[in-house]
Amino acid sequence: MKDIETIITTIVYDYFGIKKRDYQSRRREQVLARQISTSFFVKFLKYSETTAGNVFSKNHATANHSKKTIQNLIKTDKRFKYDYQIIESRVQSAINGAESCKEQLRKIYESLKKDDLIEIIFGQKSEIDNLKSEIEKLNYKLNSI
Repeated sequence: MKDIETIITTIVYDYFGIKKRDYQSRRREQVLARQISTSFFVKFLKYSETTAGNVFSKNHATANHSKKTIQNLIKTDKRFKYDYQIIESRVQSAINGAESCKEQLRKIYESLKKDDLIEIIFGQKSEIDNLKSEIEKLNYKLNSI
């Protein structure tokens, strides 16, 4: 099972752009990636919470908290739900090899409502606009020096 654990962890961490040396970090992205990986160990590998937690040197209570956190985020955060479904399809494809990742992504896309897609896109546009504004402010400060 170690090989499959590695595959799952690699897929999740690669999705978030996290390097192997940062697996035990306490930064939000790393914690979230660890929680997703733990939930996949329980879901796909049928690990107990104790076994899933042990993979990251955590206990069963941490694994249980991870599971609850992931379930809550899926219910409340549309962007997270979208990311989770993409990662899940990649993990399923890697484990099963039955359906292509492209087919899984098509199913996810079709399952999303138009309003959800619009919200995701405009959320990203808003983040980009905020970054552009910050860059303009920094450029102005640099030019005034």
